[in-house]
Amino acid sequence: MEIPALRLPSHLVHSSLLLFAVLPLLTHATRGLIGQGAAFQPKVFFNVGHSDRTERNTAGIDRIYQMVDPRFHTGWGKGAGFTIVLQDVNQSTSELVKVGYVRPDATKPDQPDVSNAGKLGEGTFKVFGTGTGQGTFVWTLTLGTRVALPPIHGMSIELPSAKLNAQSQITDGIFLHNQSPRSLQLPTKAVPKHWMYVLTAGKAANWDSSPGGTWRFGALYEAPVAQVHVLSKAYGKAQEALRGPESLFPSFTRGDRIAWDLESKALAVTGTRKPGLAVIMLGAQALNPRVKTIWGDLFLNPTSIYTMLVVLDKAGQASLPGLPIPKSGIGFHTQTLFIDPNTTPNPTLTLSDAQFLVTY
Repeated sequence: MEIPALRLPSHLVHSSLLLFAVLPLLTHATRGLIGQGAAFQPKVFFNVGHSDRTERNTAGIDRIYQMVDPRFHTGWGKGAGFTIVLQDVNQSTSELVKVGYVRPDATKPDQPDVSNAGKLGEGTFKVFGTGTGQGTFVWTLTLGTRVALPPIHGMSIELPSAKLNAQSQITDGIFLHNQSPRSLQLPTKAVPKHWMYVLTAGKAANWDSSPGGTWRFGALYEAPVAQVHVLSKAYGKAQEALRGPESLFPSFTRGDRIAWDLESKALAVTGTRKPGLAVIMLGAQALNPRVKTIWGDLFLNPTSIYTMLVVLDKAGQASLPGLPIPKSGIGFHTQTLFIDPNTTPNPTLTLSDAQFLVTY
């Protein structure tokens, strides 16, 4: 299937010739991959500003999972930590939470592997412990040791037991923010998955909601991140950036626009360094299996793609303006190649994660 050309801004390129001009450099690259030091990039499958629930599964020790949809993130490399919104009924007391990555279940790949073998690396973090009354914060939790991750994975958090009063009401305990499926604004024919899971008393994974709900719980990655989102008026307000389930199902009929957030902190400009570059690739076909290369894992078939060249800012980031959708019924994969022009004798190249979208 060929992708109809998106109407691109004049400073972007939509030709596969650009990629093939870059590809010869790959065989001569001698430098290590970028993004292997202290740098990490977040990726969160959630619509900021649209939390409509705070919850936990039980008042006892509570294990909660967010499974990453492979259409949102199929990646490579190591995980560096997590970003999560937590709310404490009594923020004056500190709490210990366990947060880690998890494998998909071998027979039910949309669900987490809840066994000990399913854990991919877990850290214990102290949260809250200052202030009074109820408190809500966005926490960035970094692991001391980076964790090698499979392309598809999930995250989990274990909450400590809550304290109850005589009426069995929680007087001190942590809750997670989420967006419920009932408030999503998806196209009629879009089919979301179950992404929110909890661990039952019988030590099994169970859906926390109908398909489509998401925890405000994301991951930090060593590899550069390319996050596709939509600019939309789906919620009846002014146009806003939606990075949750709506980003997988952009709507032509309501005038959504497709946009990209690109980030590689390793390409931040300091001193006399030149700004980094990124080549966004769009293709109708994925590579199965993926191809492991010296610049990361390639998930896109490079023989028939469109490309867009972007100059990163001083922070190693770029946000592309929204591009109009030419029509409904378009499915495409996207992955980005980040370029450090400061290394010699050849630029250092690193691939991002991949995403898959279908327009409606």
